[in-house]
Amino acid sequence: MTGKERILNAFNHKESDYVPVSDQLIVSKVASEILGRYAYTGEDEFSRDTIELLYKGEIDFLVERYI
Repeated sequence: MTGKERILNAFNHKESDYVPVSDQLIVSKVASEILGRYAYTGEDEFSRDTIELLYKGEIDFLVERYI
């Protein structure tokens, strides 16, 4: 099994031959493409989005995303 297959299995909640481990950060744009939805990752984008959501008063949406 390739590293890419392990990562895709992890995202799809499928078993792999072993658990993929990485210390690298996946930025929101890349994670969003892989997941097919907006993903809150990456410190800069996450911080900016959090501040924007708080400013707009969308606290419930923000809490849902944290969960």
